[in-house]
Amino acid sequence: MTSGAASRRKRLLVTTSRSLLLLDPHSGEQDTVHSGKGLYYGIDVGPHDVLVAARNRMVSSEVPREHERAEILVFSRELTLTDSMTAPFPMRDVHQLRRIGERLYVTCSFDNFVAVHQAGEWTRWYPLGRNLDRTGDVNHFNTIHPIGETIGVVAHNFGPSEILLFEEASLNLLNRLPLGQQAHDLWMEEDALFLCSSAEGSLRSTRGHEVRTGKFPRGVCRSDGVTYVGLSEIAERGMRDLTRGEIVAFDASWSELRRYDLGEVGLVLDINTLE
Repeated sequence: MTSGAASRRKRLLVTTSRSLLLLDPHSGEQDTVHSGKGLYYGIDVGPHDVLVAARNRMVSSEVPREHERAEILVFSRELTLTDSMTAPFPMRDVHQLRRIGERLYVTCSFDNFVAVHQAGEWTRWYPLGRNLDRTGDVNHFNTIHPIGETIGVVAHNFGPSEILLFEEASLNLLNRLPLGQQAHDLWMEEDALFLCSSAEGSLRSTRGHEVRTGKFPRGVCRSDGVTYVGLSEIAERGMRDLTRGEIVAFDASWSELRRYDLGEVGLVLDINTLE
């Protein structure tokens, strides 16, 4: 990794089908931080460490999805792997993860629940309740993010999507907002909630804003007035790990500033900042 003044500069952590990358948004240079754990997805940067979800299986793997067993990799702030965490139950088709308050939340789309880790214990949270008549991936919960004093969860729904807002303390459902198609990610800008309407190749908000990105937008990071959006090629499942990924940067007025070609990394899944 770089050192000195360059190492103190803001960098982007990016997860892809194959690896965890470190991208310098100024120079465009990228390094591979970690690989060999299948598809990498959620990133949470804390004051002392960095958590990254690794599925231990790629999308194109011949291993059946029901055999997938994800883990949470723990890195130091210097990006040295120091530990890993697993739940006592399978975490399958893991997407985003977030530490909110005293809890770590990990979205597990395959089984339609969110894994919750608190005080050394793992539990399952079913955001819309557990319906034993409709087991498996019903809503495809893929995003979890703090919104003020609430927790927002994106239900992809394999089509018309929605934002679910829950009270942080009780996890009681407060509101459901329809928005987007096959949606991912969630963030607040001024008085509007935004997400990636991935199937439409755009970003959409609850106030009617739309920003066209093309391709399949997924993975968003906002820093110093710049919004970075991951773009993946649309491909059949068996080919997704072999496609090229890129990141597009927008200014505060949603004018394109720059594109970063990541090469044949497969899908771009999540982005976060590291200072």
